[in-house]
Amino acid sequence: MARQFTTAVNDGLPMWDTFEASFFLAAGLSVGIVFGILFPSLWRTFRRRFRKISQYASSEQKISSDLHPKLKILQESGALTNDEYLSSEVHIIYKQLKRLIKISEAFVLARNFFQIGNSKEAINIYIEILTNESVSKQETNRALFELSQVYASLGLYLRSFDTAYELFKRNSNNLQVFEHLLYVCTSGHLPDKLLNILNSIQIQSDSKVRLQIAHAICKIAEGQLPEKDKVEKTVDLARTALRWDGQSARAMILLWQATTQDFWTNSSADMKTKWMAFAAVLDALNDIYKISKISPAAVAKYLAEIILKMSQEREVLQSYVIVQNEFKSVLRTDKLEINAQKFLWASIFHATLLLEKSPEFQKSKYLDDVLAILGENKGYLASIVQLSEAAKIGYLSHSCARCGAFFSSFAWKCLQCNTEETLKPIILPNFEHS
Repeated sequence: MARQFTTAVNDGLPMWDTFEASFFLAAGLSVGIVFGILFPSLWRTFRRRFRKISQYASSEQKISSDLHPKLKILQESGALTNDEYLSSEVHIIYKQLKRLIKISEAFVLARNFFQIGNSKEAINIYIEILTNESVSKQETNRALFELSQVYASLGLYLRSFDTAYELFKRNSNNLQVFEHLLYVCTSGHLPDKLLNILNSIQIQSDSKVRLQIAHAICKIAEGQLPEKDKVEKTVDLARTALRWDGQSARAMILLWQATTQDFWTNSSADMKTKWMAFAAVLDALNDIYKISKISPAAVAKYLAEIILKMSQEREVLQSYVIVQNEFKSVLRTDKLEINAQKFLWASIFHATLLLEKSPEFQKSKYLDDVLAILGENKGYLASIVQLSEAAKIGYLSHSCARCGAFFSSFAWKCLQCNTEETLKPIILPNFEHS
């Protein structure tokens, strides 16, 4: 018998009878309910099994058993250094782990393996945790985070990044994971990975976090600064860092150095042009000191390189006699703010301290003369050389403006309170100029 159906008058579409419509509706709902219940479980099982053959799996060729410096305390206090000496009780715990009995003990065992130098076993235990179907979401997140740290301490930064990034995708607001990713990207020099993270993060309002981001970008850019073919990329990264924190002294100094370094590296210009270029470099540095009172030691190395190159030219003095009026007009020493002027000449002072220890110190025939011009004192170099070691240590020493921690030299970050750009010189050189 032919199937009976009616036709809608309004649109001309065929309509199934009531029984058939009810049947297909009920069947569709049943399949949807069953699929909705089973799919999450099947997907979770697939992901955990996939981890055993994915980038998390350990590699005997790449993973060494070197200890991370932060974990040497356990070994120095008499901890075992080889898994063949592990007690039978630990072996029993390890067997219990494989039977999926005690996840909490597995975490402890993994950390102990790592601390005694058996990184391969530590990684295997973390993978066992990640592939265990009975662990909670919180335990999975913790295992991913600790495994990423293990990879990073071994120098496997790509694996560390991929592991931590899976966790970061679950919660992009987790500041602890984000800071770890910054560390991995800077330590492993992964600029593309870092920029991809920054395009997706939601932690943007905190000024401290924005400064951390700027410093992470700067650290990567500084690593590629010596490469001549990456100068433009370095400039772009410096500008990106300034977009994250426009007051970052490190980003401003990086941009200042990157935009001028090419001239001093490849320049075949005459000495008069170099004197004018040097005046422009100092003038730009003065503008930085108007905005930020960062330690003069931060720019000492780059200034020392320029001064050293200038002092190796035979025509350096004769050229300065010709352009000294233009040099002073560009530098505008008579118009400098008092505080900025102190920081500017303190930078030259710190550069001189570096030059004194340089192996090129004795070879630079005109170094004394160049420094006499910059320091506006004929005995400038001699006065610094004659300083006692205690005085030099005092000038090089810094303290954190936030927590008061002491440092024997300048650093961008205070390791005591974990803040950037807070180190200030304990003694700031102060010179009178004519």
